[in-house]
Amino acid sequence: MNILIFGATGFLGRSLLPLLLNDQRVDAITAATHNVPLPRTLAGNKLTTLPVEEFFYTDPDRAHQFYDTVICLSGRTYSQTRDETAIRESNLDLPKRIIDFCLERQVKHFILASSINVRFAAEHNRGYPLYKKQAEEYLTASGIPYTIFRPSLIFGKGDEGFSRLINYIQNHRLVPVFGDGQKLEQPIHVDEAAAFFHQAALSPPADTVFEIGGLEAMTYDAMLLKIAEVLQRRIRLVHIPAGILYRVLCLLEHLGLGIPIHSEQIMHIDTDLDIDNTKALQQYHVKLTAFEDLLREYIEYDINF
Repeated sequence: MNILIFGATGFLGRSLLPLLLNDQRVDAITAATHNVPLPRTLAGNKLTTLPVEEFFYTDPDRAHQFYDTVICLSGRTYSQTRDETAIRESNLDLPKRIIDFCLERQVKHFILASSINVRFAAEHNRGYPLYKKQAEEYLTASGIPYTIFRPSLIFGKGDEGFSRLINYIQNHRLVPVFGDGQKLEQPIHVDEAAAFFHQAALSPPADTVFEIGGLEAMTYDAMLLKIAEVLQRRIRLVHIPAGILYRVLCLLEHLGLGIPIHSEQIMHIDTDLDIDNTKALQQYHVKLTAFEDLLREYIEYDINF
């Protein structure tokens, strides 16, 4: 099997790529990256890397290259950048270019990393969740056999957002919560998310959307208190009305003013994002671990305080 993967050096890609490289059913992998070097431990005869910027230019050696499966993990969040152009490029424009490429090559399976935030794309109607939704729609209308995953909040070594939350709780007693703190989250570890993509890459297209999350759902407040418990910290949660703050942030963003938190992040915290894993676990045999066990391992081994 010959696999093409975009986003191999990203957070999820760094967990997925070793699974694919160590799978004897995979013959070759081409990783298109944004000029970020891969760890030397991943080097080998199976793996070819090249910059995304060069990939779409005609290359005589690749002119007739066939890929059984193409995986698009491309996607930047507001935790990584406030550049709206970059957000659109990585979450919509690049996936559309890849889909067009796959149409030309008659690729038999396209796997797209979307987001659980697509749930509130219609209500938010802009930015990251809307771009993810539009990429999904472009893929499903293309006619390419596909599998789409909408992961919940992904955490693990090297994440952009969850580690900040843990560090904040480690260093502060008062923890602000936007909304009533009773909306549900279902965090999934990056290795578990990668396992879903790995199995999908070696399976026939499902032609469906799978929402994937961790073993259990919990309120946002409960998640914060569990983090504090594992850290052996006593904290006080301070709830801030989400509706008013959301509208203020939308106005400031419309005016182009730089602010440390984005309205989309407020929408995420103030929306129920629990997941029924039944359909995904019937299709793919991924073992899920209790959040507290993963959290203890994460804090003890992955983060230096």
